[in-house]
Order: sequence, then structure tokens, then C-alpha cells
Amino acid sequence: ARGKAAAARPRHVTVAVRFRPLFEAERRRPKIPAVGAAVDALGAASLAWEVTGWQEPGGVVDRKTNEVYRFDHAFGPEVDNNEVFRTCSRDVVRSFCDGMNGLVCAYGQPAAGKTFTMTGDRRKNQGVIQLAVKEIFEVIRSQPMSEFLLTTSYMEIFNERVFDLLAPAEGPPSEVKLLDDPQSGVAFMNLSTAKVTSGPEDIFACLDAGDQKIHKADGGGRNHPSRSHTILQILLESRCTTDGSVRMAAMNLVDLAGPEIVRDWEAPSDHRREVKSVNRSLAALSQVINHLADPRESAKVAGGSSSIFRDSKLTRILQKSIGGNTSTVFICAASPAVGSYSETFNTLEFGLLARRVKARPSANILGDDQSHIRALWSQVASLREELRARAGTPATARSKDHHLHRRKVEEQIAMLESWIWGPQRFEPNDNEKRRQREQQAQEQQQQQQQQQQQQ
Repeated sequence: ARGKAAAARPRHVTVAVRFRPLFEAERRRPKIPAVGAAVDALGAASLAWEVTGWQEPGGVVDRKTNEVYRFDHAFGPEVDNNEVFRTCSRDVVRSFCDGMNGLVCAYGQPAAGKTFTMTGDRRKNQGVIQLAVKEIFEVIRSQPMSEFLLTTSYMEIFNERVFDLLAPAEGPPSEVKLLDDPQSGVAFMNLSTAKVTSGPEDIFACLDAGDQKIHKADGGGRNHPSRSHTILQILLESRCTTDGSVRMAAMNLVDLAGPEIVRDWEAPSDHRREVKSVNRSLAALSQVINHLADPRESAKVAGGSSSIFRDSKLTRILQKSIGGNTSTVFICAASPAVGSYSETFNTLEFGLLARRVKARPSANILGDDQSHIRALWSQVASLREELRARAGTPATARSKDHHLHRRKVEEQIAMLESWIWGPQRFEPNDNEKRRQREQQAQEQQQQQQQQQQQQ
């Protein structure tokens, strides 16, 4: 988001670890007994990792070595998406509504629960994305002295190419080009942007439509894992109606593909290329995280050196979100199973490294002359003035085109007003309704008087 950012103290990136439940096959095939722990009927011997109790929040225990790893939050298999969102992601959303950039990113191995964490099952268990969207509107509802403008985009990175998931329904998704931008770091060419006019359901519809275009793995992977990264981007402008102060923020909600190992070298070449592409982009992300975790190197990046982000499309898009002016949360999805021990260990190592990265989240403040909301109200005022001017036309001089034009202008006003979210969108405004009724009555009276004069 463009604008001047208020100075902020650096704070480390928030990292949460979430373990999925064991699969039934994992329960039936324990391989390594837990050290210092009894094997119970529930298959405790199949668990290589567990979360520490409430007395030591954020701890993950390696049951093979009894070593404890510390994170900001740690969730066991019994924790649902609502608790994950409330604990580690809701503050990011609220800061986003206050003008601070936000990033919530799910990282982990295939079949570790990343997509379930971010999008749920679209029925009973909503994911972080749906809960975040609902929270945005709860915040909007609670701020009667502000107006908001919301837009959203949905994209995927597949084989190091960026695709627009909100492209017209017919045909495959169109490719998006990345351009350098001095303010946001990267600008998007050919990326669709949808205005949010009806509420959370607008963004949910974008998710549903975009998911139909996501490239799916067609074999060779465990449970057909996704081989593309998806990014839902929401842009929000807020404008205080009392002092005219304006804030602008961007939030990226990211579901990363998981790294894989190509064990079958007779697999189709497309499959091998997809796996290599995912692994290469995740390696680039790890390299960036490792770079930013070093205070000396991080200072160089803050001073303007951005070459480390150019090794992949993923890091280039998230350039300003990792270690920059952004409130960042990584949710490391992991399997507690013994059979996934090394994969989970690698995921935890990534989380520990990411936690060393310092971010400087602060509000992006704009001048009132830069406000899109103000520009929209100016357009509405001009159109209303046009209607008032045309209302003085004698009834006998009004043609069919006159009425069609008036209807077209009224529809345009309604469309522009639907883009702006304020208290009037949630509760009936009696004063506004009364004013509109009085205006309509006055216009009808004027029309009657003009007809009487003509007779």
C-alpha cells in the first residue's frame, strides 16, 4: 500500500506451529517408541512430536530426544481453526483495518494441513481466510466515524508463472506480469481486481471461482498435493469522516505448496518440473528468511538492496511483506507422526529461523487528496448535480432518451455508493431516509407545478 508509514519499533515475525491429527494408517503403523513415554491404546507410539501443556505455551517437544522448541504459539490436533485464528491471526486483521499491511502464510509439507488451516472445508470448519474476511467486516461495523473501500485479487504461482484466478470464466487463467514499483515493491499487470460491494460473500465467491482454476496435481504425490502457491490479496482504504485522515493497507493470505521429493524418476516430465518449481521457490523463500534473520544483512535490505527477492516470483511478490512494514504471521503446519519426523523437523527449523526476522509494522497514512473514497464521493456529487440540473427540464421537453439517461446516471450513483462501506451500510439511517423522502416529494411537487403552468 502506498503512503507514508509512521515509525515503528522492530518486532520479530510471529510463528505458530499447528499439528494435524494422525491419519488412521499412521495410528496402525507405529515405528519408533516414544522416549520416556508410555505407549497407550490411542497410538502414542506413532507420535514423534507433541505440544507442551498450557503451563508452557508455544513449546513443541521432540519425543525422540525430549528437546523442546519454542514458538509464539503451538497448537495440537484438537485445536480448531477458530482458535488458531483468534490466537495468532486476528490481531493482524485488526491492524490491517487500522492501516497496517498484513501477511498470514501457511507453510509446511504436503498433507500437513496448510490448506485446511487457510480455507477449512468450506462447510462446518471455516479457515483463517474466511474468518479474517468476517473479522474485517466486524471491524468496519464497529467504526461509525469511518468509511472503507475494499478490493480483492486472487492469484497463483505455478511453474514460476503467476496466473490471475479471477480472470473471466471462459478459458484458462491469464498470466500476470510483475513490474517494479518503488512504493509497493511490485506491481501487477493483467491482474483482475474485484470491488467488494455486498459483504464477505463477495470475497468468498472470488475464492470459489478462483479455486476452480487452480492447477491440481494429477498423480505422483501424496494425496495429490497442490503444486502451486495461492495468494488472496485484499486492499483496504479507510477514511475518517471527522478529520479526513486516510489510511491504506494490503493484506496477503497465502497458502504455500509443500516441498516434495521425486522418488519415481519415470514419472511424467510435467510432474517432475512442477515439483522442482515448488522446491526451488521454497528454497528461495528460505534463503530470504535466512538472509533477513541476520541483523547485518537485514539492514542492507532495509537500505534498499532487494536483489535477494528476485530468485522467485513468490519472494518478489512478498518482498514488502517479509521483514518490512508488515505485521507477519507464519503458520507452520506439521504432522506429528513418526513417519514424517524429518519433514516436520525441517518445517520447525524454518519456523525457528523465521521467528528471528524483525518486522516494522506501522500504519500507512495518506493525504486526503490521495483518497479514492474522496474521489468517489466527488463523482457522486457531480452526478447528483447533473440530475438536479436535468430535473428542471419541462415535462413536455423530456424525451425517452432523457428518462433513459436519468436512469443510467442513477444506476451509476448506486454503483459508486456500493463501493464505499460505512455505518449506513449496516443500519438504516433515518435522517438520510427522511431527507430522501423530502427531496422526492419536493421534486414531485415541482413537476406538478410545471405541468399545471403548461396547461
